Amino acid sequence: MAESDTKAKSGREGKTMIGAYADKDGAYAVQEVLLKLSRERRVKVTMQEAILEALTDFCKKHGVDVKL
Repeated sequence: MAESDTKAKSGREGKTMIGAYADKDGAYAVQEVLLKLSRERRVKVTMQEAILEALTDFCKKHGVDVKL
């Protein structure tokens, strides 16, 4: 197995993929927010980070304290 394959696998180990389809305008709007935050923070803010934050907030809203 190549080194990059090993790194990718170890980063996903013990995790489950969660995904969704969004309309293009909505996806572009989210990407714009991520770019804005990345510029402000001077560090890249990823779609994965944004989705996990949103899901954590969603669960908290419904009485479930979860760390994603």
